[in-house]
Amino acid sequence: MIESQNMETLEHYLHRTIQKGAPLYNEGNKQGCYALYLDAARIVMGQEKIKKSLIGERLEQAVEEASELGEKEQWGEAAWVLRHAFDEILGDNDKDNPVGRRRHTLIWEGLNNDGDSWQDAHISNTTDFEKGQTLADISLILRASIEPKQHTRYRKTYENCFQGSEAVEVLTSLGLAAHRKSAVETCQRLFLASFLVSVSHDNESKFRDGTRLYRFSYREELEAKLADLSSKERAEGSDDAICLIALETTLELPSLINSGETHENSQDDTRTFGGVAVKHLQTRRSSKLWSQEQQIGSEFAQSAAAWEPFLDIKDRKYNFKTYPKCF
Repeated sequence: MIESQNMETLEHYLHRTIQKGAPLYNEGNKQGCYALYLDAARIVMGQEKIKKSLIGERLEQAVEEASELGEKEQWGEAAWVLRHAFDEILGDNDKDNPVGRRRHTLIWEGLNNDGDSWQDAHISNTTDFEKGQTLADISLILRASIEPKQHTRYRKTYENCFQGSEAVEVLTSLGLAAHRKSAVETCQRLFLASFLVSVSHDNESKFRDGTRLYRFSYREELEAKLADLSSKERAEGSDDAICLIALETTLELPSLINSGETHENSQDDTRTFGGVAVKHLQTRRSSKLWSQEQQIGSEFAQSAAAWEPFLDIKDRKYNFKTYPKCF
């Protein structure tokens, strides 16, 4: 049992560990973050009530995998293996996550902490149409924000891909998700709609925040997914209904080509911001149904596109840390 002034829940302990470890990782001290997470995982595994539980099994698996990476001095990947396990345990609202659901019966001996749940402060879109439109926009933002690269996993090289954690970090850093859990939920929907395709793991059924590799889909893959969803019955409010609208919206855009990049030699003089064609976000057939807030957002996008050519955007250093593509 953890000796502290006030005994705490398992949820609170893991949340506190992440709050300490994330800054270490972001400051470049990936080894320190890994060591902190590893110690925390071992402490949790030492709890008598947890050893033989699903949580104990999940942590044992993560510790084993992370330790192997740590021996190879792959500190960043090792830290992410443990972080992913922590997030899975904390994911108690995910009905498909049996590890998280068991958390309520596996707490530290002491007081329950009822104030540790997270809430998204953003007002959500309410209709399938709005959610589908938003998902289409987010897919474009990810394409503009992530630069696919070559990655190596278990002596196998994968081209033009990115880690799941990169997509999650883009969404949280841009304010498109309140926290990593919310970002993972959005990425899961993108994954279901075939906007994101698993590269490093075959038969993947769920998006993972961490070191697993993904790529952006080709137009043909989106068209095939659209045809598949169109042939099915879709309940209102279902993921299929939302994904269908997102796919229809995206495939209307001429900027999406087979390679997943934008046309570099296009004769279109459309202004872009961060690589996203602002015209496409404004003049879709759905713009007639926009609310006042959406219209204001479109005007902001037009203004941002007008400013960008005059900004000196480049990698900059501040307080011994390098920030890419900023001004």
